[in-house]
Amino acid sequence: MAPTAISSAERSRYFHELAAMADAGVDHARAFKTLGQSRGRAARGFRQAANAVAHGRDLAEAGAAAGVFTALDARLVASASRAGTLVAAYHRLAEWHGAFAVRAARLKAQCVLPAFVFSLALFLVPLPGLASGQISLGDYVGNVLTLLIIAVVSVVLVLATLRHLERAPRSAFAVAISRVTLMLPLLGPNNRRRNVARFLDACSVYLEAGMPAAEAVREAVLGVRNQRIAAALRPVSKTLVAGRSVVEAFAISEVVGPDVLGALKAGESAGRLDDVMRRTSFTELQEAFAFDDQVAAWAPKLLYLIVLGWIARNVLGSGALAS
Repeated sequence: MAPTAISSAERSRYFHELAAMADAGVDHARAFKTLGQSRGRAARGFRQAANAVAHGRDLAEAGAAAGVFTALDARLVASASRAGTLVAAYHRLAEWHGAFAVRAARLKAQCVLPAFVFSLALFLVPLPGLASGQISLGDYVGNVLTLLIIAVVSVVLVLATLRHLERAPRSAFAVAISRVTLMLPLLGPNNRRRNVARFLDACSVYLEAGMPAAEAVREAVLGVRNQRIAAALRPVSKTLVAGRSVVEAFAISEVVGPDVLGALKAGESAGRLDDVMRRTSFTELQEAFAFDDQVAAWAPKLLYLIVLGWIARNVLGSGALAS
C-alpha cells in the first residue's frame, strides 16, 4: 500500500492509538496487529507490518515498508526506539499529522465556493454568444466542453506536479521549482519561513529522542521540501561536528532569520534548545499560516473579479445588450 493512500487524519488517529498501546506496554507486533483489524486504509499495511515485526524486522523499517510510516515517521520512530522515547515520538507524530489534516481540511473548505464560481463561469461565458445568435447550441456545448476539459486537465497537471515533487524531491525539476518559489514576491519569504519552521520542529523532535545535535540536523534536513533551503541547511551538521555552536552553525546557512537565531541562542545558553526550537517553530508556522489565510481570503475575490470581467467582456463583445 502506498503511503500517499493514507490520509493525515487517519495517520494522526493511529499514532494516538500506537502511543496509548506503547504506554500500556503492548509489544509492537501486537499493536500493529490490533490496528490491522480496523477498517481504515492503513489496516492492510499494519497487518503486513505486524507480520514483519513478528519475524524480527526492525519496527521503523517494517512500518515504512508497509506504507504506514512516512520516511520522516520512520526516521523518528527509529531514533525514539533507540532512545526509549517511543511514546513521546508517537504523540508528536500524531500532533504533526493532525495539524496537517486540519490545515488541509480548511484549505479544501476555502476552495469550494471559488471552484463553484469558476465552474459556473465556464457555462456563463459562452452564453451571450448563444443569446445573440452568434453561435449555435452545438457550438455553445462545444465551447463549454472545451473549457471544462482545459480546466480539468489543468487541475490534473497541478496535482500530478505536486505528487511528483513529493515523490522525487531531489529531482532537477523539484530543484527548479524550489528556486522559483523562493523568488516570488511575498510568497517566497513565507515559503522560506514555513520550511525553516518545519525543519526546526523536526530538529526538536530528534533532540527529544536523544539524538546529538549534528545528527538531529542531518536527519531534519531530509524532511525539508524546498531543495534550495535544504541545500543551504546541509552544511549545518558538518559545522556542528567541527565544534561550532548551534547559533553559529545556523547563521552560516543564511536562511534562518535573526529573530529565530536570537531565540536559539537563548535556548542553547539555557540548555533548553529542543524546547526553544519547538516553540519557535510553532510561532513561525502560525505566522506562515496567517499569511496563507490572508491569501485564501483575497485570492477568491480576485478570481471573482476576473470571472466578472470575463463575462462582461463576452456580453459586450457579443452585442447581446444591443439586440
